[in-house]
Amino acid sequence: MSKPRISINKLGEYLQANPLRRKKIVSDAKNPQPYVVTRYADAREAIKDYFTKGFDTEILNSSIENHERKTISSDFQEQDQALSIELLEKVLDIGLPDFSDFTVSRYEGPNPKLNISGVDVSVNPDLIIRGTHRGQKVVGAIKLHISKGNQLDKEGAMNVATLLKEFVEGHVAEDDEKVHLSLCNSVDTFGQSMESAPKSFKRRMTHISSACEEIVLWWYQV
Repeated sequence: MSKPRISINKLGEYLQANPLRRKKIVSDAKNPQPYVVTRYADAREAIKDYFTKGFDTEILNSSIENHERKTISSDFQEQDQALSIELLEKVLDIGLPDFSDFTVSRYEGPNPKLNISGVDVSVNPDLIIRGTHRGQKVVGAIKLHISKGNQLDKEGAMNVATLLKEFVEGHVAEDDEKVHLSLCNSVDTFGQSMESAPKSFKRRMTHISSACEEIVLWWYQV
């Protein structure tokens, strides 16, 4: 039997969901569809370029134009086109912090799982942020949450940011780097919000651990 597993964003959703939705999230994680066409693939790449290339709005505007020019041959493509354009327009209006003193790059490293109370959590950050703060080398990460139907609330996003902090601390930070909480961010694109890891991350990790214990119980029932 497969081991309990979940992605970081789905765990963020799980923590804010009602019992029925929680059961569905675990069921989907245990029984993923064998083949799912990736939605927002081109838009996601444009968003990453936007973050790594100094928040040049022309990158997003150009992607919107490219989506508008696409030849549509199926209902899925038509829906993906419309939602991708909506997504890119929303990202343009997100109030982002000033990262001009930091280097933002794509994360291209391995994706070791965080094992929390028997659940393998896939983090796989989208972006890494590095720089210097008060003479200390610092590092953090950004995880994009791209879902129109299941947006993260403030608590859910902070839970994701907390898990990012744990991942960066264990698998990204160099010996001379310190993980900076304000650089560990969950960005809900459709929700147009961004939350950093809170200072009370130890209490939050206890809450996350309890949720993972519950996921293990669900796992062997669904």
